[in-house]
Amino acid sequence: MNKKSQVDDAIGDLAARARVSDLTLSAIADAACVSLPTVRKIVGGKNGLRAYMAELGVRPSIEDVETPERLRTAAKQVFAAHGYDGASLDDIAAAAGMTKGAVYHHFDSKAELFWALAEERLARQMAVADSATAEAASWDEPTLQKVLSDVVQSAAADQDWARLHFEILSRTRDPDARKHFLKQEKFILKRLTEMVSAAQKRGDARNDVAPEAIALTIAAVGERLLQYDMLKVTEPDMGTLLPDMVKVLMGGAGPSENP
Repeated sequence: MNKKSQVDDAIGDLAARARVSDLTLSAIADAACVSLPTVRKIVGGKNGLRAYMAELGVRPSIEDVETPERLRTAAKQVFAAHGYDGASLDDIAAAAGMTKGAVYHHFDSKAELFWALAEERLARQMAVADSATAEAASWDEPTLQKVLSDVVQSAAADQDWARLHFEILSRTRDPDARKHFLKQEKFILKRLTEMVSAAQKRGDARNDVAPEAIALTIAAVGERLLQYDMLKVTEPDMGTLLPDMVKVLMGGAGPSENP
């Protein structure tokens, strides 16, 4: 029997009694009694495994469609409890009730898993901001107050992930961490700029300044709000001060007309 036949038979055998998440290249190599590079060459690497199985007409007998979500849920809990540096793929696999090899079936590293979760969280946050501005009649004080209030409430409800935000910021000397963090921050600024630009075109925001300047101001305030609320810097609490903060943002900090 040639090596390809050995690999094909191993895939068929494993698929008959394993979940799709457990069908790792290492497991196939062990079952086929061939080297891992041989399996990679035959099936086309980890990303080519599913397509290769389809060509063979092989389908796992135990479908595990909930595995990715179960893995994400476990990873959120582990990252929140131990921080990025304190978390390990072994911990995440154990929390998900999976093998470490099964985790590697979906993610190549702890960093890849973390950034996948971070991007999902960012998408949810921006959806909230989009909803707040879409429902508003104009870009006015109540609208901006709601957007900033959502930032504060989100941080208060999920402070462990708020702390992770700053933990990752401290690691941006690492080129990969910097790349991902920069991607997220640019996305936030781009979305805010689009919101402000749309408001300017409707006549709901001042148009004597660049939309990027207004967006950057809001983003900078939101970042500080996140940090200050997490540390409980102010008395009274941030929510009580928000209306006055928005007045300053909308009208400036100069003397009021009625002192």
